[in-house]
Amino acid sequence: MTAFQQRIGVAAVPLLAAVGFLCFANIIQTPLFWDAEPLILDNPLLKGLDIGRIFISPFFPSDDWWSPTGPHAYRPITTLFFWIEHHLWNSWQPGYHLAGITVHILNSCLLFRVAWLLTGGAAVSLLIAAAFLIHPIQAAAVTFVPSLGDLLSGCGTLAILLLHIGWRRGGNRLSNKRLAAETLAYAAVLLSKESAFIAPAVLLAYELPLRRKQPGPGPHPGAGLLKETAGFGLVFLAYVALRFSVLPIGHLESLPFLLRCKEIVHYFLGCLRLLLIIPGDFSFPFFPSTMPVFQLKNILSVLAVGAAAWSWHRFRSGDPASAHGVQFGVLWALFGILPFLNGMFPRFISPNYLYIPLMGLSLSVGIGVRDALARYLRSSRVKAILLCGLTVLGAACAGRTAGLNEHWGNPEKLLHSGIAAGPLYSYPARGALFDYYYRRGDLGNASRVMLEAIQSHPNFSEYYELLGLVAENSGHLPEAKALYEAAFELDPFSVSAREKAAAFRPPSAELVKAIQAYQQAPKSGPVFARACLHLSEIFWKTGRYYTALTLLKALTTAEPGNADAWLAYGDALFSMGSFWNAKQAYTSVIRTAPHRKEGYMRLEELYTAVGKSRSAAETYYRRMALPAAPPRQAG
Repeated sequence: MTAFQQRIGVAAVPLLAAVGFLCFANIIQTPLFWDAEPLILDNPLLKGLDIGRIFISPFFPSDDWWSPTGPHAYRPITTLFFWIEHHLWNSWQPGYHLAGITVHILNSCLLFRVAWLLTGGAAVSLLIAAAFLIHPIQAAAVTFVPSLGDLLSGCGTLAILLLHIGWRRGGNRLSNKRLAAETLAYAAVLLSKESAFIAPAVLLAYELPLRRKQPGPGPHPGAGLLKETAGFGLVFLAYVALRFSVLPIGHLESLPFLLRCKEIVHYFLGCLRLLLIIPGDFSFPFFPSTMPVFQLKNILSVLAVGAAAWSWHRFRSGDPASAHGVQFGVLWALFGILPFLNGMFPRFISPNYLYIPLMGLSLSVGIGVRDALARYLRSSRVKAILLCGLTVLGAACAGRTAGLNEHWGNPEKLLHSGIAAGPLYSYPARGALFDYYYRRGDLGNASRVMLEAIQSHPNFSEYYELLGLVAENSGHLPEAKALYEAAFELDPFSVSAREKAAAFRPPSAELVKAIQAYQQAPKSGPVFARACLHLSEIFWKTGRYYTALTLLKALTTAEPGNADAWLAYGDALFSMGSFWNAKQAYTSVIRTAPHRKEGYMRLEELYTAVGKSRSAAETYYRRMALPAAPPRQAG
């Protein structure tokens, strides 16, 4: 190693840190919005000190693990990082952005180390890491705080790769400590984002181009590779067992085995088709891959794949180390796109999904350009001109990244892009934009968004309901009543529309009497409990479901040892489809009154409803093992 390389190696980390903070400095003051609000600002998992709940809860607090529809995200390590950040700076938004920028810079430093091990050149490795650091595609993953899982999974993947390369280059046997570190890093990667299960494939991408024994002294790597494979396989099986036994994976669990296999194959084929698509517009997270505008990009992407294949063949006859680096980078990029079997493909792709593939692409292009210049351009003057050109190109990329940072950090620009993208994206984008305005008290813009939504989709019940919410908060009660009634007529099965419409109807004499009894009862004790249960029952019968649910929740908080309160609360949750919370309520019935059979019966019905026949059978046998209730005495 020359003195120049040593100086670059020492200066690489501060240089990358300075460039990274300068490139992403304009995101520090951007607000937390959209997914960041339920994940961070309003997430009950982040409020307390019970870290164990994080590992048995879905990533999005609104997800119901027991719902038979919809894919669910399980990312406890990412949630744990949010928990740490929340306890460090609560709602101080710059702290979350500084953490994301720091992790991204750390990943760039790790990529610099990987490139240096593969190329032996500090300068080209620094350029590779800098290209990855400032690439415009990174705006999504770094600026949008909920994408922290992509940054963490990328960090874990690079750590696994460095451990593997260190073992393979060292020429020694794979030690148990190194293997334990690799498997622990893989477990952290899996628990950061489920799509990162492909991390061991990066090691496969490293090994495939070698084909022969790694040059140098030491034992044959076969036994070590087998130990690595077994370790990763055990971690992955444990992860799958956890998700399928405790936290099911969306709608796939409710399907028969053959249909489940068919769905997985369908998603996998969609990913393969996606390999020939390189999205170019990163202004909004979702891109329909079947739109005609993408035909030219498809052609260009095919040409890019052809160029990569040509480079593969060309470098096989050149420097073996460079050939290995180029081939490894191409395979890394291709393998990194494959894991998204979550039902969204082939309809759209998000730019933060390409965070890990871009590592391999940067490595492959950097090595290829370095060797092409060394082979065909030997003039120092031409190389100096090209270096100036690369500097200008880097500055342009950094400027483009800064512009996209402002786009991703601006809720109005970002969500309006989603509305303009079409029906597939307009509903979540309109809802998120309305929520953004409504939370900040901007009722004028919130009303405008919903009026535009009703004009485009006049039969959508929720738009009327949200517009009624604005009218109610503005004091226009007759207008709010008419909008709630319209929402309920469009969707009679909507619980929230029925609740809001019922709130504007005059109360019955029975309800007035029940409210008076509730107000006159003491704040605790059996009289208070009976008044609460009676009032919640009347609210439920008159269609005010959420009011009844709120009352029952308050009763269980005030009287945690009241089995009747927990039973009524669980029945209400069960009928509204909140199966996970209903299970917790029925479990509380069994805990407070272990000899009552009603809690076991309700829990058995719930397990049957969600398709958990084994758990239902176990609950049935537990109920049958209870002693019979003593007969009542006459008189």
